[in-house]
Amino acid sequence: MAEIFKIDISGVEELQSKIEQYGEGTGQIIQEYLRDDGFKKIASHIPDLIHASGRRWKGKAASAATASYSSVFQGSVSGTELTVKSKSKYGYLYFPDDGSNTTHHAGNQQFMQRGAEESTDDIISDVVQRLVAAFEG
Repeated sequence: MAEIFKIDISGVEELQSKIEQYGEGTGQIIQEYLRDDGFKKIASHIPDLIHASGRRWKGKAASAATASYSSVFQGSVSGTELTVKSKSKYGYLYFPDDGSNTTHHAGNQQFMQRGAEESTDDIISDVVQRLVAAFEG
């Protein structure tokens, strides 16, 4: 089951004021940013938080912790909502991220959410810069 992560913008008055100031057209700029750079920022933070299992055998794909983020994660944007999820090959990441503890892994690591949280400040700053550049030249 996917966990929706929402950015708390209560402390981000600058972003809110820029959106109000510029009005129409800000949503499209935000969507473009989230689809490209926002996804990259979040997805690149997650592998550092994943513990590699250390398992290896002939033909085994790289672990999610060592593979490039673009081969492990995919993103989709709907409005101003960005969804980052693992590709089907790495669907097992659900269990250490949200699942319960077992003899083979520790659950509830929340690396997807933690990766998004670590990226929040950078994303908000980048969106503000992109809005200023688009509307003020």
